[in-house]
Amino acid sequence: MARKTNMSFRPIVLTALLVVGGVALSASGLNVLDFESIPSGSLIDDMQIGDQYEATHGMRFRLDLDADGLPDGPGAQPWLEQIGGTKDDFAFTYDTGHLVDSAAPGFEGQLGDYFLRGTLTPYTLIVLYFQPMAEVSGEIWDLDGTRGHSERWRIDVMGPDYLANNDATDVVASLISPEQENLTWDGRPWEFSLARQERDIHALRLEFIGSKTDRVGGGFDNFSATVPEPATVGLMVFGGVGLLRRWRRG
Repeated sequence: MARKTNMSFRPIVLTALLVVGGVALSASGLNVLDFESIPSGSLIDDMQIGDQYEATHGMRFRLDLDADGLPDGPGAQPWLEQIGGTKDDFAFTYDTGHLVDSAAPGFEGQLGDYFLRGTLTPYTLIVLYFQPMAEVSGEIWDLDGTRGHSERWRIDVMGPDYLANNDATDVVASLISPEQENLTWDGRPWEFSLARQERDIHALRLEFIGSKTDRVGGGFDNFSATVPEPATVGLMVFGGVGLLRRWRRG
């Protein structure tokens, strides 16, 4: 089994960059969730993940399957996926190596043994935070596709009315991944980080907007949330490979 390790070198490839004002990246309260342990019980392949990490990491997970932009009701939760699955039970395929739920060489430690997955048809993953955050980040794995069958994700930062008033239009900031019709991120993570001047990130909404209609695949890992020092100002949005790692409803 692969264990997550600290990578001594990561090439930085920016695919999106937006800066408004200045930003100081000094931060406190870094909280990384890598799904390699669970507060209570044992990790089990295909177990649903909802509120288990609320107390330890301040995050809850839901799915939006009816495309209304809001978390669905009970049972609409993503699943924990163990690496090395079978063709009948998998989240993504490392096509170059013909392996299921496996990282490309050199990225095994970053993926570890477990990650989060959704369905194989288009869906939206929603991360709910126990308190407003100022900076969040995460990874989307195996962002790839073929000609005419692309994979792409829209990441929306949701404001206070999203949860308080079920307002699916309360979008504070957004980031859209590259539209992939090749194997650039085959078995690799596309990493994103979003930072705000104020602590107004109440939730993250990760919506699949690619052209695929089935066998979407992919996985999610290494979510983090930070509470910055008062010196942090402005808005910064990153997306790319090898970037610095960076309530209640449903």
